[in-house]
Amino acid sequence: MGLSVSQSNNATAEVAAAVWPLIRIATVKGAWGAKTPQNNTGFSTPWTAVDKNVGGFSGLCYYFGRNMFLGLGGKTPVGLVEQAVGGTYIESFMPPTSMAQCNTTGTMPAGWKGAPPRKAGGAPYDPWGAQNQPAALWNSMISPLLTLTFKLAIFDQAEHNLATREAAKFRCLQDKMVEAWRTAMHNPDLSYHLVQLPSYNMSEYTWIYIDPLGEMRLSQSDTDLDLNGTTTTVTIDLADIHSPFGSVHNRQKQEVGRRVALNALSSTYGLKLNTGPTFEAAARLPDSSNRIVLTIATGATGAGQYNGSHDCVQCCTQSSFEGTADGETWLRLTPKGAPVVGKGGTGTVELTLGHRALSGMKRVRFGYDALVQCPYFDGDGLPLAPFQATLA
Repeated sequence: MGLSVSQSNNATAEVAAAVWPLIRIATVKGAWGAKTPQNNTGFSTPWTAVDKNVGGFSGLCYYFGRNMFLGLGGKTPVGLVEQAVGGTYIESFMPPTSMAQCNTTGTMPAGWKGAPPRKAGGAPYDPWGAQNQPAALWNSMISPLLTLTFKLAIFDQAEHNLATREAAKFRCLQDKMVEAWRTAMHNPDLSYHLVQLPSYNMSEYTWIYIDPLGEMRLSQSDTDLDLNGTTTTVTIDLADIHSPFGSVHNRQKQEVGRRVALNALSSTYGLKLNTGPTFEAAARLPDSSNRIVLTIATGATGAGQYNGSHDCVQCCTQSSFEGTADGETWLRLTPKGAPVVGKGGTGTVELTLGHRALSGMKRVRFGYDALVQCPYFDGDGLPLAPFQATLA
């Protein structure tokens, strides 16, 4: 979230073109260490209209806001407040009472052996620094904002919680964080828009990232099932393995902001927009135990296509679909033919997959790799959301 406009792609042209008098921005000054919720905060970017000052502002937040402004007709003022701190855990953004509901205190877990170096020859990294003490950001940077009225919130964070083996617990943590924000703001209708973890080069992060990335992506998106007014923005195709900020911090913020805005315009403002394809059903072909048909729900026209993700290494030589018979050994499922419009008619697509050596297939999953090579894209170029399912 903290990656700025000046750090994202095409920055020079974007800053030069940033003249939006009806889009206002403000950046909360980084602060932590308060032991109790605070009432006042400082701003490193004061409340002001967007112009050449946007270079230091969050790229995701700005591009989201610009898309929202245009999507709402270009006349409704949009206000954006950035509260972003890099290298943080979700526990920092919520009160202790919310953590307790998920059986965690937000402190160093048992068995943690301290902080290994970031990379050979690099400076030591303290994963439990001041910004990551329990409720540190809630007390210092969120509580002072709670008297304001917000329509929605974006949350782009999760990679650090992989380090503490919290993929399974993240669903609870995220649910309770959203509930805490809504309660404290006296706004039960605050909509929440999560950015799911993207593809990245796992070899950069073996020193800290432990949990399976696919499980974390599903835990992130499960909040959609638990709470109304929440969405998940899929970014598994937006790898940026050459990013100077680390591949988990991709510079394609224009596209991420556009996708989050599609979700917000559709869910929060009721516009009928395509927000990307999602899994609907999986079934074996009647003549085969090692071939299946996936039914994909989509708002796009046409069947879509398989395509290499951004910055892919092997492109479509490595399928992003996997199947298992025993629940432990997962084998790559090869697409069998091109996607076709489903028998359900408009709004569904069928994907046929199989593996010549996999008989008795019981489960299928998609998007579990750190670096997803070959996603399925709908007719509007939006990627299929990760999923795991039992075959019917």
